[in-house]
Amino acid sequence: MPLEYSEKYANGYQFPAEQAAAIIRTTSYHRKDFDLAVISFPDFEHQGVHTSISTSFPRSSSTSTSAGIFDQLPQELLNDIFLSLDINSLIKCRQVSLPLRQAIDSLPEYQAVSTHGINALCALLRTRLAYNVSLSEFYEALCTWKCSVCYQFAGFISLPAWRRCCFNCLDQGSAELQMLDVNRVYNSFNIREAETRKLTSFVTLPGTYTTTHSVENEGLTIASTGQISRTYHERYALQRTGRLGFPDDRTLAYMATCALPYYDRQNGTADYGMSCAAA
Repeated sequence: MPLEYSEKYANGYQFPAEQAAAIIRTTSYHRKDFDLAVISFPDFEHQGVHTSISTSFPRSSSTSTSAGIFDQLPQELLNDIFLSLDINSLIKCRQVSLPLRQAIDSLPEYQAVSTHGINALCALLRTRLAYNVSLSEFYEALCTWKCSVCYQFAGFISLPAWRRCCFNCLDQGSAELQMLDVNRVYNSFNIREAETRKLTSFVTLPGTYTTTHSVENEGLTIASTGQISRTYHERYALQRTGRLGFPDDRTLAYMATCALPYYDRQNGTADYGMSCAAA
């Protein structure tokens, strides 16, 4: 648990570190059901890809050690380039040569992302939103614990907006996290296809969502309600009503979100969030 967040609720009590850890283990637990209410993947699926995305293949004596023109760049500049690459480009860059793979794997930021953020990493790749998030942005989100809406501890992230959120804000339907079916918007307002391409949209993944276990098998193209509203704010219908007029479908927000632990860069540990066992 982040120190700042822990101190806020400490109420003046102080315990030795080992006692505090024991108390937390006894009185709290992680809500796995919350993780399964959003985009999630079975653990065995991660086992097959974790090694390939976080470690370099063994090098034989005959393997080339050249990284091409990258060999001519200072290491600091090379690291800056890797950090600024979007996740999709970074993964492709690792596939170019063994030296590039080793250079990327040596970055502490990449190791943290590929180890503790593998669920979100897979979600970005499968939804094809990986082009929208850089390694630096991913790492900063991983190292951020506050919800972007209520500023409490946040164990989740909205993929299209790439902003931290807590389960409470997601479950209560906070406006900042809501999504819309792009096809419904397209049909209702006769929107030109060129306009829809400006949206950060994606096709949802089949799965079970929300705490009521809603099974969603159909892939829907969805985008942020806020982005759609801003994009079409000048259209006559929106000027008159001030809103899109669609009923809320909160399930779509779950289909655009996945769990992401908080990574403490100082001690190198990941916090997945805890709930009171007595609640």
